[in-house]
Amino acid sequence: MNIAYKIHDIILPIASIIMNLRYWWNKWDKWKDATEKMDIDVYNLQDVAHIMSTFKWTPDKYVDWKPWVHTIFANDMKDDCDGAAVLGKWLLGKIGFEARIVKLWKTGSNEGHSICVTADNTIMVSNNDVMNINPNHWNKDVRVFHRNLYDIVQG
Repeated sequence: MNIAYKIHDIILPIASIIMNLRYWWNKWDKWKDATEKMDIDVYNLQDVAHIMSTFKWTPDKYVDWKPWVHTIFANDMKDDCDGAAVLGKWLLGKIGFEARIVKLWKTGSNEGHSICVTADNTIMVSNNDVMNINPNHWNKDVRVFHRNLYDIVQG
């Protein structure tokens, strides 16, 4: 594994805490509103797909970071792929699926992408897309879905 990817694994959690706190610094009064927005009915995969379809991808401005679910809802469902993966993991959890964040990397590049994959490797969330994948070759399905832009699947 490239040293840059290892450094990213160390810096991402630190940057995430700092950026979430920065976001909420003057907005703590909106925490309750975000909590109320999060009180949504999610019963099945179609509900997850519907909610993910409302997610709006926007680039990070300063550094790569993962928002808290509250931050995503307070920011009107806008973030980059890290936010989509966090939201997807949270939504899948609401319908009983354990899931994890998976990082995709392109060899020789700092270009990466975050997705969410269920623990049983049967469902993937990538930005607005929610899809079934084959657990026997989920790794390949993920790469093919992303047009083989990434050759390293971490997670």
